[in-house]
Amino acid sequence: MDMLRGIIAYMPKEMRDYYTDMLDSMAGQQGHGIMTVEAADGETYKVVFVYDKAKDHPAEYTGIFDKKAMTLSITPVGLVLTNPMILKIEESGDTLTCSGTTDYSSDIVTYNMSINGTKIE
Repeated sequence: MDMLRGIIAYMPKEMRDYYTDMLDSMAGQQGHGIMTVEAADGETYKVVFVYDKAKDHPAEYTGIFDKKAMTLSITPVGLVLTNPMILKIEESGDTLTCSGTTDYSSDIVTYNMSINGTKIE
């Protein structure tokens, strides 16, 4: 991470501007994908997000489910530029949904993200 920050700091102005324009163009994007949740051991879960536009780059998290609060707290595994997130799990009849938000800010990028999903299997 520090190396990447250093590289960007030493880029010529035109390259820094290009990088900023590229990040700005991603603002407001909406993506779709599949989240899988598998038991890793008695208390933790392996959570993987595979987005339609980035199928070759899954995002892996470790999760802890709180049955009482109906939340799944997920922590990134080997990922940079992201934070832990709490997903609220809701059940209505046969339908199970989840939702959550997170914010991230660094010298390189600032963003907020929300996730909404419905169980399909």
